[in-house]
Amino acid sequence: MDIFNYLQAHHLYFFVYLFFVLGMLAEGLLFALTIIFLISIDAVPPIPALVCMLGGAMLEQWLLYYTGKRLANFPKISLWVNKIAGRFDSHIQNRPTQVFVISKFIYGVHRAILIRTGMLNLPLKKFIKASVISA
Repeated sequence: MDIFNYLQAHHLYFFVYLFFVLGMLAEGLLFALTIIFLISIDAVPPIPALVCMLGGAMLEQWLLYYTGKRLANFPKISLWVNKIAGRFDSHIQNRPTQVFVISKFIYGVHRAILIRTGMLNLPLKKFIKASVISA
């Protein structure tokens, strides 16, 4: 607990929250569980920590969506995404919320699905709605 007292005494919680957002970008589930554990032992205030956790998850999804929109110039990466997520094209276009939720539980598919969503030029409004619900 000494580290948390130090952070609180020196007003360094900004770096903790930044770490939460960046951690959610890199490895969402591990950091989500860590954040929930830290909240449960009263190491961090719950509201800002949960906002950072959800913000990091949303930022990851939006970055991968925009990566897919710009991916035409990188054929090797496009080939990988098409191999993994290409068979889900009709599902992505018709039921993106269900696809996003289910793909989170299939290792190695979720990020490819998000990139493929951008490659398919799913309307931004439809993507945001599915992304918010599935976060």
